[in-house]
Amino acid sequence: MAEVPIRLDELWAFCNARLDDEERRAQAGYYSDTHWERFTTEAHLGAWKAWREHFPRDQWDVKANDVISEAALEAVRARITAHEKERSSRTLADVAFKRELLTEHEPVLQAALKDDVVSPMLVCRVDGLDCEFGRGLAALYDDHPDYQEAWRP
Repeated sequence: MAEVPIRLDELWAFCNARLDDEERRAQAGYYSDTHWERFTTEAHLGAWKAWREHFPRDQWDVKANDVISEAALEAVRARITAHEKERSSRTLADVAFKRELLTEHEPVLQAALKDDVVSPMLVCRVDGLDCEFGRGLAALYDDHPDYQEAWRP
């Protein structure tokens, strides 16, 4: 059991908000048009040059200062899009699974004994006054500004 009492409703709200964030990002796709434009700017020319080894030389326009050709750009975009679709579907499945587990551990109001006093309080359906699963899930997002150190497992 935790040394610092935690509010399970706050922990749950935090976990659900982070899962909402992940779900939105996966549904929108990381490589949106805005990101694609940034990805193909001069700032990323070095990364593009590293891709050379993955494409036949005739796809590169060596006359134009070693700039990637349109054919190679489309090939890269197709690869990135396929990867993004796969990554998004995995992320959405992961979010659904975590939500299912959160539902199993969802806090409920019930009479609980704390400090020799029986009073109604939120408790985890599985773990009682503390919820190791909720703490563990929240810890995945411990770099988020709303994360509370008291939640650390």
